[in-house]
Amino acid sequence: MEVLGILGVLIALFLLIGAVLGWVALLKVNSATYRIRVLEQRLAELMGQQVVTPQSTVRSEPEAQRVEAAPLIDTPEYYPESQPETSSEPLSQTVVSHGAPVDVGPAAQPAWLEKAKSMWMVWLGGASIGLAGIFLVKYSIDQGLLGPLARVIVALVSGIGLHLAAEFWRRKASRHYASIPALAGGASITLFAALLAALHLYQLWPPMVVFTGLVIVSMATMLLALVQGPVLAIIGILGAFAVPVLVSTGSHNVNGALIYSLIVTASAFALMHWIYRPWLWLGTLAGAGFWFVAGLLPQMQNPGWLGIYLSIFAYLMAALKDHNFLLQRKLQPLLIETSDTLLKRLDIRVMTLLLLLIGQSVALVLQPDWAYGWFNWLPLLVILFVLTRNNPGFSWLPWLALLTQAAAFLVAIWMRALWYESNQYLHTAPPGYLIMILLEALVFFLFSLWNQTRAVHMGRSASLTWLSPVIWMAVCYATVFEIHGSWGWFVMALLLGLLFMGYVGLRVRSGDVGVNTAWLVIAAHAAYSVAVVILFSQASLTLALALQVLSLVWISRRYSLENIDYVVKGLLAVVVIRLTMNPWLLSYPDHVHWSLWTYGGSFAVIAAAAWLCQSGQNIKPWLTAVALHLLVLFLSTEIRYWLYDGVIFQQQYSFTEAAINTSLWGAMAMIYFYRSQFSVRLARIYLIGAKVLMLMAVVNFGALLTFYNPLFSSQPVGATPVFSLLIIAYGLPALIAWLASRYFFPAVRQYCLLFAGFTGWFYISLEIRHIWQSGEQLVFWRYTSNAELYTYSLVWLMMAGLALILGIIRENKNIYRIGLALLGLVVAKIFLVDMSGLTGLLRVLSFMGLGLCLLGLAFLHQFLSARRQESVAEKI
Repeated sequence: MEVLGILGVLIALFLLIGAVLGWVALLKVNSATYRIRVLEQRLAELMGQQVVTPQSTVRSEPEAQRVEAAPLIDTPEYYPESQPETSSEPLSQTVVSHGAPVDVGPAAQPAWLEKAKSMWMVWLGGASIGLAGIFLVKYSIDQGLLGPLARVIVALVSGIGLHLAAEFWRRKASRHYASIPALAGGASITLFAALLAALHLYQLWPPMVVFTGLVIVSMATMLLALVQGPVLAIIGILGAFAVPVLVSTGSHNVNGALIYSLIVTASAFALMHWIYRPWLWLGTLAGAGFWFVAGLLPQMQNPGWLGIYLSIFAYLMAALKDHNFLLQRKLQPLLIETSDTLLKRLDIRVMTLLLLLIGQSVALVLQPDWAYGWFNWLPLLVILFVLTRNNPGFSWLPWLALLTQAAAFLVAIWMRALWYESNQYLHTAPPGYLIMILLEALVFFLFSLWNQTRAVHMGRSASLTWLSPVIWMAVCYATVFEIHGSWGWFVMALLLGLLFMGYVGLRVRSGDVGVNTAWLVIAAHAAYSVAVVILFSQASLTLALALQVLSLVWISRRYSLENIDYVVKGLLAVVVIRLTMNPWLLSYPDHVHWSLWTYGGSFAVIAAAAWLCQSGQNIKPWLTAVALHLLVLFLSTEIRYWLYDGVIFQQQYSFTEAAINTSLWGAMAMIYFYRSQFSVRLARIYLIGAKVLMLMAVVNFGALLTFYNPLFSSQPVGATPVFSLLIIAYGLPALIAWLASRYFFPAVRQYCLLFAGFTGWFYISLEIRHIWQSGEQLVFWRYTSNAELYTYSLVWLMMAGLALILGIIRENKNIYRIGLALLGLVVAKIFLVDMSGLTGLLRVLSFMGLGLCLLGLAFLHQFLSARRQESVAEKI
């Protein structure tokens, strides 16, 4: 075994020496290739021609000399990486006379693909060098060849030797080669592996000594990157993130790795002060994010300070890149230029902070620590607010931080309540939970108030200042059941709203009615909403929420504050959704007439707000439409309340419910069409809703004519004529159809008029039968007297006459045709039914009466037509 071990070490050393010699040979070949290209260009110039390659035109000799004499700085011109350093393919050329270049090469490819094609060998070579050093240490560990100290020393000497070789060949090279920084990067990885092995595997040196060494290696790598270029940075600094994975003992202790990750992060951001590349930034973010995710894994030992880890990362990001150690400077945007319109000109700092906020929320959900959470989760928020104070581009991030933090609190509590604690976790607040929420509310309130002094995006800062305490109070209500119905919390939320309104009064008296005052008004009403949600429930809650609309409209009318209309629209949406959907989601007591104050009260409040609103205000059409919507809901619920003895939402679909739904859906269809006339963004949705509701109403009325028809179904309609279910089932649909013929879609208005005429005729006919028939059933097979038959004829004849006269007066052909059709029906009925059993004088009188009626209608038609023609002639 010892012989095999020694042989393995010798083979590894042989590979290492061979790799170094290979790099030397590669440098020589690249230098010779470059000189050949320059000579080919000189020869072409002497012949009066120019060489053009598919990639780009070969540089002239003075340009090549300028490249060789260029200082070792990090610029795109300094690294001719578009030309491969080694290639086994012949260089395709196109000779063009008289110096006129013609591009006959392939289509241009993305820059990253071109770089990958030209640099893959360099990157692979540098990574191989680093892996060779790491695996050499690993092999010596597995074989037990050397002692712990000797193993570490051999690895350190190997890394230092590789760095010296890279620096030697950099000084000797006539131009810049990306291969040399790759060799130095592999050396840095070897040094990182050796130091980490000394700490985790052998405990040779104290942690502070090892981490000091890591800092020294990181700083040295950073300094070398200043002269070697960003290739060394990406291989050395970012490759260091992988060292703890390659040299792992399986102890699942992630604390040391997190500290190590922060050291590498600090080195990377310090390096980016001199050499900045977006991929270097993103690589650093990915490496640090990898160890953050590792700290979240359940098999890892809980570090308990992932929030501090993210906070330190945020500080290093903001401080080291621009030497902004006090976080007081205004940072220039670091934009990512991309072809994607969504990502174009995206500030990489904003994206990083966004990811940090999301990561902290995830960590808070998985590893909450309510007792000491203030130490873990608040520092990142403080850093974010300090950065926002001087950087307007970050102004929306504090709001996002509030939303992500609040969502994390909700998910953390509910997840444990549903999965781990069997809902017991919600009944009482966990230890330290309420204190943690209080500290969160104070941080958001105080720092937002502090940011207002700079007047940077005043609207966002003001809204966060006054709304954040209310939002955190709402989080308390949603996560702790003992708050529900608590008078103490109700008074506290109400006092917060009154305090805000008192401050509004002071600002108004001083003449300040700006954006800050507007958000104070909104926050005061939000606090009132939380208060009523805490104390009230179900039916009363909706009315309590609707009352705010009246006060907001009054304030908006008097002071013309910004954003008030949006809050009113939000409240209207809440009220409408609750009153429309809650009956199917919640249960209400049957012995209480809750529909009167909930639906009726909400309608009265919204109608009063619409009356109070001035005609020029944009919110007035919304208030009017919602008031009409609530009126329909109020009427339908009240009808059902009286019909079902208080059980408004009976769990069956009867004739009564079908009748109510027909009128309700038809009325709502017209209201939605009406609302579409005043909406710009939601007009299409309203129009679709109007069509769907009207179609539902027509289908439902079809059921009333067939399945629920009292002439066929023995359906009781009530004992009192006129005041019965017939007026709901057939009378109201006739009225709604007539209204639709005037105020619904123009394309269907004539059909609505025909439908209204038919429905009205059918309703009146049923009412006639209800008057003559005793009882609640109207089935057609019951005895029909002659008096009932004559009543039908007389009423139908009057209806036909009125339709004919109205059609003539209004010059409406559809109404006139309806009258003619009904008149024809009357005549047919009289001849075939009424007079079939008459004899003698009754038959004479009947025919005489029908003839006189028809002649009278004809005379009236001619008279009205003549008068209209004379009127038109006089006007001409």
